[in-house]
Amino acid sequence: MSNKSKIEFVSNYKKVISVDILHDFFNDGFIKYIDIKPTTDSLTKMKNYGLIFRKKNAGFVILSENDKRVKGSVFNGSIVLVFKLLFLDKYFLNYTDIEFQNYNLLVFENNYSDLLHKNNTVDFSCIRSSDEKLSSKIFLNIDEKFGFFGKTKLETHGSVEYKINFCSRKISLRYNLILNTNNINSYYISDDDETFRLDEFKSRTLSSGKNVYSLVFNQKVQCKELYDFRFFLKKDDSFFKSFLLPIAHPDVKNISHDSINNMFYADIFVNID
Repeated sequence: MSNKSKIEFVSNYKKVISVDILHDFFNDGFIKYIDIKPTTDSLTKMKNYGLIFRKKNAGFVILSENDKRVKGSVFNGSIVLVFKLLFLDKYFLNYTDIEFQNYNLLVFENNYSDLLHKNNTVDFSCIRSSDEKLSSKIFLNIDEKFGFFGKTKLETHGSVEYKINFCSRKISLRYNLILNTNNINSYYISDDDETFRLDEFKSRTLSSGKNVYSLVFNQKVQCKELYDFRFFLKKDDSFFKSFLLPIAHPDVKNISHDSINNMFYADIFVNID
Protein backbone atom coordinates (compact mmCIF):
# COMPACT_ATOMS: atom_id res chain seq x y z
CA MET A 1 0.00 0.00 0.00
CA SER A 2 2.79 2.42 0.91
CA ASN A 3 4.68 1.69 -2.35
CA LYS A 4 1.58 2.39 -4.42
CA SER A 5 1.02 5.69 -2.62
CA LYS A 6 4.62 6.66 -3.24
CA ILE A 7 4.36 5.95 -6.96
CA GLU A 8 1.14 7.93 -7.25
CA PHE A 9 2.72 10.89 -5.45
CA VAL A 10 5.78 10.93 -7.67
CA SER A 11 3.72 10.62 -10.86
CA ASN A 12 1.81 13.77 -9.92
CA TYR A 13 4.98 15.85 -10.20
CA LYS A 14 7.43 16.62 -12.95
CA LYS A 15 11.02 17.79 -12.51
CA VAL A 16 11.33 21.12 -14.27
CA ILE A 17 14.65 22.47 -12.95
CA SER A 18 17.72 20.71 -11.59
CA VAL A 19 20.84 22.37 -10.16
CA ASP A 20 24.04 20.39 -9.54
CA ILE A 21 27.02 21.90 -7.72
CA LEU A 22 30.30 20.32 -8.75
CA HIS A 23 33.73 20.60 -7.15
CA ASP A 24 36.79 18.78 -8.50
CA PHE A 25 38.42 18.72 -5.05
CA PHE A 26 36.11 15.88 -4.07
CA ASN A 27 36.70 12.36 -5.27
CA ASP A 28 33.23 11.95 -6.80
CA GLY A 29 33.21 15.45 -8.31
CA PHE A 30 30.27 16.75 -6.24
CA ILE A 31 30.52 19.40 -3.56
CA LYS A 32 30.00 18.47 0.10
CA TYR A 33 29.22 20.31 3.34
CA ILE A 34 26.67 22.80 2.01
CA ASP A 35 23.09 23.79 2.69
CA ILE A 36 20.61 25.35 0.27
CA LYS A 37 17.52 27.31 1.31
CA PRO A 38 14.97 29.25 -0.76
CA THR A 39 14.21 32.74 0.51
CA THR A 40 10.82 33.25 2.16
CA ASP A 41 9.60 35.26 -0.84
CA SER A 42 10.69 32.50 -3.23
CA LEU A 43 8.87 29.85 -1.19
CA THR A 44 5.69 31.91 -1.52
CA LYS A 45 6.15 32.27 -5.27
CA MET A 46 6.73 28.55 -5.71
CA LYS A 47 3.64 27.74 -3.71
CA ASN A 48 1.58 30.06 -5.93
CA TYR A 49 2.84 28.27 -9.02
CA GLY A 50 2.42 24.76 -7.69
CA LEU A 51 6.19 24.30 -7.45
CA ILE A 52 8.06 22.28 -4.84
CA PHE A 53 11.69 22.69 -3.78
CA ARG A 54 13.63 19.53 -2.93
CA LYS A 55 17.26 19.21 -1.88
CA LYS A 56 19.39 16.49 -3.40
CA ASN A 57 23.00 15.44 -3.10
CA ALA A 58 25.08 18.51 -4.04
CA GLY A 59 22.16 20.53 -5.35
CA PHE A 60 18.41 20.78 -5.61
CA VAL A 61 15.44 20.23 -7.91
CA ILE A 62 12.20 22.11 -8.50
CA LEU A 63 9.14 20.00 -9.15
CA SER A 64 5.87 21.08 -10.77
CA GLU A 65 2.44 19.55 -10.43
CA ASN A 66 1.58 17.75 -13.65
CA ASP A 67 -2.15 18.24 -13.37
CA LYS A 68 -2.27 21.82 -12.17
CA ARG A 69 -1.06 24.92 -13.96
CA VAL A 70 -1.47 28.45 -12.73
CA LYS A 71 -3.28 30.56 -15.33
CA GLY A 72 -4.35 34.16 -15.69
CA SER A 73 -2.75 37.45 -16.54
CA VAL A 74 -1.69 38.06 -12.95
CA PHE A 75 0.86 35.23 -13.33
CA ASN A 76 2.05 36.04 -16.86
CA GLY A 77 5.63 37.18 -17.43
CA SER A 78 8.53 35.90 -15.38
CA ILE A 79 9.49 35.27 -11.77
CA VAL A 80 12.83 35.27 -9.99
CA LEU A 81 13.55 32.57 -7.44
CA VAL A 82 16.39 33.14 -4.99
CA PHE A 83 18.23 30.42 -3.08
CA LYS A 84 20.82 30.86 -0.35
CA LEU A 85 23.85 28.59 -0.69
CA LEU A 86 25.68 28.14 2.61
CA PHE A 87 29.20 26.73 2.88
CA LEU A 88 29.44 24.68 6.07
CA ASP A 89 33.10 23.71 5.78
CA LYS A 90 35.28 26.30 7.51
CA TYR A 91 38.19 25.22 5.30
CA PHE A 92 36.26 25.77 2.05
CA LEU A 93 38.47 28.68 0.97
CA ASN A 94 41.62 26.69 1.68
CA TYR A 95 40.95 24.26 -1.17
CA THR A 96 38.64 26.24 -3.48
CA ASP A 97 40.14 28.37 -6.24
CA ILE A 98 38.43 31.68 -5.57
CA GLU A 99 39.61 34.89 -3.95
CA PHE A 100 40.91 34.19 -0.45
CA GLN A 101 38.56 36.59 1.30
CA ASN A 102 36.07 35.71 4.02
CA TYR A 103 33.69 38.57 3.27
CA ASN A 104 32.47 37.90 -0.24
CA LEU A 105 29.15 37.03 -1.82
CA LEU A 106 29.14 34.59 -4.73
CA VAL A 107 26.32 35.29 -7.18
CA PHE A 108 25.03 32.67 -9.63
CA GLU A 109 22.42 33.40 -12.31
CA ASN A 110 20.83 31.45 -15.16
CA ASN A 111 22.04 33.81 -17.88
CA TYR A 112 24.71 31.52 -19.34
CA SER A 113 23.14 28.47 -20.95
CA ASP A 114 23.59 25.43 -18.68
CA LEU A 115 26.09 27.09 -16.32
CA LEU A 116 25.07 29.53 -13.61
CA HIS A 117 28.25 31.57 -14.09
CA LYS A 118 29.93 33.37 -16.99
CA ASN A 119 33.10 31.27 -17.36
CA ASN A 120 33.74 27.53 -17.25
CA THR A 121 34.43 27.56 -13.52
CA VAL A 122 33.53 29.83 -10.62
CA ASP A 123 35.90 32.82 -10.62
CA PHE A 124 36.18 36.55 -9.89
CA SER A 125 33.20 37.34 -12.16
CA CYS A 126 30.90 35.71 -9.59
CA ILE A 127 32.18 37.73 -6.63
CA ARG A 128 30.41 40.68 -5.02
CA SER A 129 31.61 42.51 -1.93
CA SER A 130 29.72 41.75 1.25
CA ASP A 131 29.68 42.65 4.94
CA GLU A 132 28.78 39.07 5.82
CA LYS A 133 30.98 36.01 5.90
CA LEU A 134 31.39 34.04 2.70
CA SER A 135 28.01 33.03 1.31
CA SER A 136 26.26 32.66 -2.01
CA LYS A 137 22.95 33.32 -3.73
CA ILE A 138 21.47 31.56 -6.74
CA PHE A 139 19.06 33.58 -8.88
CA LEU A 140 16.80 31.70 -11.29
CA ASN A 141 14.82 33.87 -13.69
CA ILE A 142 11.94 31.73 -14.91
CA ASP A 143 9.36 32.47 -17.60
CA GLU A 144 6.83 30.59 -19.74
CA LYS A 145 9.50 28.69 -21.69
CA PHE A 146 9.94 26.46 -18.62
CA GLY A 147 6.42 25.17 -19.23
CA PHE A 148 4.72 25.40 -15.85
CA PHE A 149 2.89 28.68 -16.40
CA GLY A 150 1.80 30.88 -19.26
CA LYS A 151 0.59 29.35 -22.51
CA THR A 152 3.11 26.52 -22.93
CA LYS A 153 2.03 23.01 -22.03
CA LEU A 154 4.12 21.39 -19.33
CA GLU A 155 4.08 18.00 -21.02
CA THR A 156 6.11 19.30 -23.99
CA HIS A 157 9.08 20.27 -21.83
CA GLY A 158 11.86 18.27 -20.28
CA SER A 159 13.68 19.50 -17.21
CA VAL A 160 16.26 22.27 -17.43
CA GLU A 161 19.66 21.25 -16.04
CA TYR A 162 22.02 23.81 -14.50
CA LYS A 163 25.49 23.40 -13.05
CA ILE A 164 27.91 25.30 -10.85
CA ASN A 165 31.56 24.28 -11.31
CA PHE A 166 34.04 24.92 -8.51
CA CYS A 167 37.72 24.22 -9.10
CA SER A 168 40.30 23.35 -6.45
CA ARG A 169 43.43 25.37 -5.79
CA LYS A 170 46.93 24.58 -6.91
CA ILE A 171 49.07 24.36 -3.80
CA SER A 172 52.77 24.19 -2.99
CA LEU A 173 53.79 21.36 -0.69
CA ARG A 174 56.02 22.58 2.12
CA TYR A 175 57.66 19.83 4.13
CA ASN A 176 58.76 20.61 7.67
CA LEU A 177 61.12 18.26 9.51
CA ILE A 178 61.09 18.30 13.28
CA LEU A 179 64.26 16.84 14.81
CA ASN A 180 66.58 17.48 17.74
CA THR A 181 69.80 17.31 15.79
CA ASN A 182 71.52 19.59 13.32
CA ASN A 183 72.45 16.63 11.14
CA ILE A 184 69.93 17.49 8.44
CA ASN A 185 72.25 16.87 5.49
CA SER A 186 71.64 13.12 5.32
CA TYR A 187 67.85 13.41 4.93
CA TYR A 188 65.97 13.79 1.67
CA ILE A 189 62.46 13.37 0.24
CA SER A 190 61.65 11.22 -2.77
CA ASP A 191 59.08 8.80 -4.14
CA ASP A 192 59.28 5.03 -4.04
CA ASP A 193 61.24 4.83 -7.31
CA GLU A 194 63.55 7.77 -6.54
CA THR A 195 62.47 9.71 -9.64
CA PHE A 196 63.39 12.93 -7.84
CA ARG A 197 65.31 14.02 -4.77
CA LEU A 198 64.56 16.97 -2.47
CA ASP A 199 67.28 17.73 0.05
CA GLU A 200 67.74 21.50 0.25
CA PHE A 201 66.28 21.98 3.72
CA LYS A 202 66.43 25.41 5.31
CA SER A 203 65.93 26.37 8.92
CA ARG A 204 62.61 28.09 9.57
CA THR A 205 60.87 29.33 12.70
CA LEU A 206 57.13 28.70 12.90
CA SER A 207 54.68 31.24 14.31
CA SER A 208 54.61 29.08 17.45
CA GLY A 209 58.32 29.70 17.92
CA LYS A 210 59.29 26.13 17.05
CA ASN A 211 62.27 25.60 14.77
CA VAL A 212 61.92 23.23 11.81
CA TYR A 213 63.81 22.37 8.62
CA SER A 214 61.70 23.15 5.56
CA LEU A 215 61.72 22.71 1.83
CA VAL A 216 59.12 23.28 -0.88
CA PHE A 217 58.31 20.76 -3.60
CA ASN A 218 59.04 22.57 -6.86
CA GLN A 219 55.86 21.44 -8.64
CA LYS A 220 52.45 22.70 -7.59
CA VAL A 221 49.75 20.07 -7.15
CA GLN A 222 45.99 20.28 -7.49
CA CYS A 223 44.34 20.18 -4.10
CA LYS A 224 42.33 16.95 -3.75
CA GLU A 225 40.29 15.01 -1.25
CA LEU A 226 42.44 11.97 -2.08
CA TYR A 227 45.87 11.94 -3.73
CA ASP A 228 47.43 9.36 -6.02
CA PHE A 229 51.08 9.93 -5.06
CA ARG A 230 53.17 8.82 -2.10
CA PHE A 231 56.37 10.47 -0.92
CA PHE A 232 58.87 9.28 1.68
CA LEU A 233 61.51 10.72 3.93
CA LYS A 234 64.74 8.85 3.28
CA LYS A 235 68.24 8.99 4.67
CA ASP A 236 71.75 8.50 3.34
CA ASP A 237 73.12 6.23 6.02
CA SER A 238 75.67 3.48 5.46
CA PHE A 239 74.61 1.77 8.70
CA PHE A 240 70.84 2.14 8.32
CA LYS A 241 70.14 1.89 4.60
CA SER A 242 66.53 0.84 5.02
CA PHE A 243 65.37 4.13 6.61
CA LEU A 244 62.04 4.91 4.95
CA LEU A 245 59.34 7.06 6.53
CA PRO A 246 56.02 7.54 4.65
CA ILE A 247 54.95 11.18 4.54
CA ALA A 248 51.33 12.18 5.07
CA HIS A 249 49.33 13.78 2.27
CA PRO A 250 48.33 17.46 2.49
CA ASP A 251 45.55 18.31 4.93
CA VAL A 252 43.22 21.22 4.12
CA LYS A 253 43.51 22.40 7.72
CA ASN A 254 47.20 23.14 7.10
CA ILE A 255 46.83 25.17 3.90
CA SER A 256 47.74 28.83 4.34
CA HIS A 257 47.92 31.87 2.10
CA ASP A 258 51.18 33.77 1.71
CA SER A 259 49.82 37.22 0.84
CA ILE A 260 53.28 38.61 -0.02
CA ASN A 261 54.00 36.00 -2.71
CA ASN A 262 50.32 35.22 -3.37
CA MET A 263 50.93 31.50 -2.91
CA PHE A 264 49.14 28.76 -1.04
CA TYR A 265 51.28 26.43 1.02
CA ALA A 266 50.21 23.06 2.36
CA ASP A 267 52.40 22.50 5.40
CA ILE A 268 53.25 18.86 6.05
CA PHE A 269 55.04 18.07 9.29
CA VAL A 270 57.39 15.12 9.71
CA ASN A 271 58.50 14.39 13.26
CA ILE A 272 61.61 12.21 13.42
CA ASP A 273 62.65 12.87 17.02
